[in-house]
Amino acid sequence: MLYKKASLVFALSVLALGHTFSWAIPKGDKRVFITPIASGLVSPVGLTHAGDDRLFVIDQVGQIRIIDHTGLRPAPFLDPSSKLVTLRPRYDERGLLGLAFHPNFAQNGKFYVYYSAPGAPADWNHHSVISEFRVSSSDPNMADPDSERILLTIDQPQSNHNGGHLAFGPDGYLYISSGDGGGANDEGIGHNPQIGNGQDTTTLLGKVLRIDVDTQEPGRQYAIPSDNPFHGSTTDRPEIYAWGFRNPYSFSFDRGGTHQLFLGDVGQNLVEEVDIVVKGGNYGWKAKEGTLTFDPNLPQTGYIDPIAEYYHPEGSAVIGGFVYRGSDIPDLVGTYVFGDLSKLPLSTAAGRLFYLREVAPGQFEVVEFQIGPNDEGLGQVYLKGIGEDVRGELYLLVSSVLGPSGSEGAVWRLSPVPEPGTLNAVLTLLGAGGLVARQRRRKSHR
Repeated sequence: MLYKKASLVFALSVLALGHTFSWAIPKGDKRVFITPIASGLVSPVGLTHAGDDRLFVIDQVGQIRIIDHTGLRPAPFLDPSSKLVTLRPRYDERGLLGLAFHPNFAQNGKFYVYYSAPGAPADWNHHSVISEFRVSSSDPNMADPDSERILLTIDQPQSNHNGGHLAFGPDGYLYISSGDGGGANDEGIGHNPQIGNGQDTTTLLGKVLRIDVDTQEPGRQYAIPSDNPFHGSTTDRPEIYAWGFRNPYSFSFDRGGTHQLFLGDVGQNLVEEVDIVVKGGNYGWKAKEGTLTFDPNLPQTGYIDPIAEYYHPEGSAVIGGFVYRGSDIPDLVGTYVFGDLSKLPLSTAAGRLFYLREVAPGQFEVVEFQIGPNDEGLGQVYLKGIGEDVRGELYLLVSSVLGPSGSEGAVWRLSPVPEPGTLNAVLTLLGAGGLVARQRRRKSHR
């Protein structure tokens, strides 16, 4: 999710190319309310379910926590924190980043995680590990920590741009997002010096991967689906499903419609983008950033443009979300809900919640939700993730702290109307600042 400040030269060059766009994200007509579900987490970055009513929260520092009808359970479901690299408390993109339950979890007890571990080539930073675990045979709320089976490791030259999201598709295969290797501009140690890792199909960096976890091939702990774009290749990586990404931090499959894969790709200097990912698609990085030219020395055609994009400083890092398929908020059904880590500058927490409004067939506009009775926004928090429960209801993962430290991490549910105690609970989570301070500022200006 690294943000690198755009230079004046870059901004002027964008304008010179003839692109016109609005910097400000408009307010939409959809309103939601926030219901606090859990607090006291460190840095929650994801939430999913196992086919039942429990919520499984990914805490970046290396714990998977369960929220059930009793609240946040005190003991973690899994704690692989000892396997992780040492995280920097002020800001770090590494850690425990992904979790996905096998489609047949109720029968086989298997689930999959993505974490950042020590051990990489000389002068490189770490490697990403995708592993299988099993639930405990004696306690459904505990994993068996000794059941790990490492499926895949990806060497990472820098600490940032890890991607890290996991999800099973409607085809039963495991999808994995992998960033371009980090740093900036997709260059430097560990990067292809001519075209960057995003365009290099001989590396797993800058890609969406797809593997079959139910079968093993010689030399692999998994199998390659027969219709992967580079299946059978001895040069291009056969795990690749799509490429041309910078930091595909989060993605999801629409559980309705045609089950499209929606992905948020974090931009470099100027653009945050939302993509619909298809098999064999090339999404442009680093030739392009969104629909704009990034590296004019690379070809500028043959790429799939994002379905929507927005610009700094309206955001800093897109947080991919979900097409809403729940029942609590009928007005949202079929709408893609997503957000951004924070409006710039990052020194002030200002997470944002967006949705896509279709303005013409296949053409979408990014608009911001009205939140609460007086449209108070999310308050002074960073939006670190969005999750979905078994019923299709959506949750926000937030913290007032940017890095993986403290205990200010919280889980909020999107609701159609305010629930009892909601306002007081939100104010408690936000502290003395947040909404109270914003209300006071508005009153003083009247």
